[in-house]
Formats: sequence, structure tokens, C-alpha cells
Amino acid sequence: MAENENGNGHRTLRYRVLQADEWQRLEPEFQRRGWYLPYKELAECVIAETEDGQLAGGLVMQVVLHAEPGFVTEGFEAQVNFLRLHELLQALIEGRGIFPGYVTTVTDDRQRGLVKHAGFDHIEGEVWRKQLAPPNAKEVDHARIVRESSRPN
Repeated sequence: MAENENGNGHRTLRYRVLQADEWQRLEPEFQRRGWYLPYKELAECVIAETEDGQLAGGLVMQVVLHAEPGFVTEGFEAQVNFLRLHELLQALIEGRGIFPGYVTTVTDDRQRGLVKHAGFDHIEGEVWRKQLAPPNAKEVDHARIVRESSRPN
């Protein structure tokens, strides 16, 4: 039996929390699968690795933004612009530069049309995802957002 194998021929694995300064170890696995690497500031990861440090598996718990619930008060159905609400909300989170995107769920054809028009990608079932621009260090321009939110329909 090889020295790093247990009695059944499998390599011995240890399980532990991946530290923030090790986060880059996940990049090859995520890139290979076409996944977006979560921000270490908004996630935790536990891994299984061999005694010599080879990554064998892992599980990430991450913060996921979701844009819901949305509502329109009775009597304003023909007046409220969903896309305008979406643009303002997106400007708030995109300006922070720490979120790769967010998800929403839809329950009818009207909502599906709206989120598709707003640039969301269908994931599965009722879940849609909006990818944001790559993060940057700019500050949120709250004054601009307030100005835009104050302009008339």
C-alpha cells in the first residue's frame, strides 16, 4: 500500500476551511467549469485536499442577491415602469463593485418578458440571472442616482 493511501486504495483526504489568502486555489476549477469565482469577502469555502495539498473537492457558501419582491400598487399598473425601477436598483449595486450579479424569479409571461428585456439570462425554471459589469473600485454616486430617481416618468 502506498504511504498516502488508506486501506481501500483511496488517497487520504483532510477537510478544512479555505482561508482568504488561499482563494486563488479555486480559480482553475472554476475556470474549467465556466463558473464565476465568488468574492472571498462574500463567501466561505470548505475543501477536501490530499496530504500534499492537491484540491480534491470543495463547497462554497456565498451571498446571492436577488431582486424581489417587486410590486405595483393597484391603480398604477399602467404607470409604473419596471425597467426604470430595475435601472435604479442596478445602479446602486453595480456602483459598489462587489457583486458579480443577482437573480430574480418570475411567475408569469409578463414578468418573463420584462426580465428578458432588462438583460437577464434564463437559468432554470423560474430563476433568471443578471450579470453585472466587472467590479471596479468606484464609489456609488448616490447624488446621481437620486437625481435620476427624481425625474418624472
